[in-house]
Amino acid sequence: EAELIKKRQKAADELQVLLREAGGAAELNINNTGLPEVQFQKMKQRVSCSSSPDYFIGVVNTWKRFREFCLREKKSPYPPKRGLVLGFALALMGAGCGPTVLPSLKNSVLWISRKFKMDHSDLDCCEIFTGLQNEVAEMHRKERKQSPAWPLELIKVMELALFGNWDVPIKVFIGYILIMIYGSLRWNDTNRIRPQEL
Repeated sequence: EAELIKKRQKAADELQVLLREAGGAAELNINNTGLPEVQFQKMKQRVSCSSSPDYFIGVVNTWKRFREFCLREKKSPYPPKRGLVLGFALALMGAGCGPTVLPSLKNSVLWISRKFKMDHSDLDCCEIFTGLQNEVAEMHRKERKQSPAWPLELIKVMELALFGNWDVPIKVFIGYILIMIYGSLRWNDTNRIRPQEL
């Protein structure tokens, strides 16, 4: 419980730093509630603590990478402009990002924008961004790696070796490999097999 409280506070502090950085671009920074300033600041702090700390640490880390990209481009990430988000998405694609990276970016930008009450340029219905996501997903579907098949001649040699003049440990090892091949098993699959239960 104490660990969770510490985590939540750390995440809330990080979010408060970003909120201060956002300045007037974040409506959450503008006190139009009629509350005294002290109470308004407490309310802002509560908004920062209203999600799971693990979730928003991930969101904040993604946002920080987006912010670094914006600063390299000499632009402000507050509020996030659609062109900058698309530019960062293209940079990530150029670096060979995986299929979950662009959805994480979109989620982070939308989450921070909604939390801070910033304009987010309708990124949630941006067809270009959706197209980029689909392109990355398609690239990774094509890339799905599969181990090359064992050459048939090698399997025959291994089978013959079981009946050859080899030491028992070598025969056991070859038999183990052959069982993996016959059963289409991975190494860790075979580690869970209990021979006495077969």
